[in-house]
Amino acid sequence: MVLAELVRQQLQAVLGGARSTLIVDVPHNVILREHGMNIHRKGATPARDGDLALIPGSMGGASYLVHGLGNPDWLWSCSHGAGRRVRRQDVRRLRHDNAEASWQCVTLREERRIEEAPQAYKPIGPVIEAQEDAGLIRAAVRLRPWITFKA
Repeated sequence: MVLAELVRQQLQAVLGGARSTLIVDVPHNVILREHGMNIHRKGATPARDGDLALIPGSMGGASYLVHGLGNPDWLWSCSHGAGRRVRRQDVRRLRHDNAEASWQCVTLREERRIEEAPQAYKPIGPVIEAQEDAGLIRAAVRLRPWITFKA
């Protein structure tokens, strides 16, 4: 949230009277008291009926803002992202030529940029489709990254 506020302040300084508000702020590893239970979501996010949720893709692919549909069979949740297809340990061993990458990542730790390369993640489209088909979410907005910050 601090990073988002810093970006908001800079945009306001550059654009003048720009105004913005926080839409969604939910960590992907959280325990929340809901429906008389302590629901632990790791790699998942709340998708209660009417909730807005973010489902990120890779640093080079789309992310989605979705409406939760409140499916109790899935504990009112949806995925927090596309999910990895290559483990971090394995992706470090692969050769990556990022010089001509169509994605940009600002980071202080080069190994994080390598570990989080778009090739390490599943395509987001089928992930969104599967959750829509299961009645967990309804996609609202498709977002395309132009730059990514990775701590």
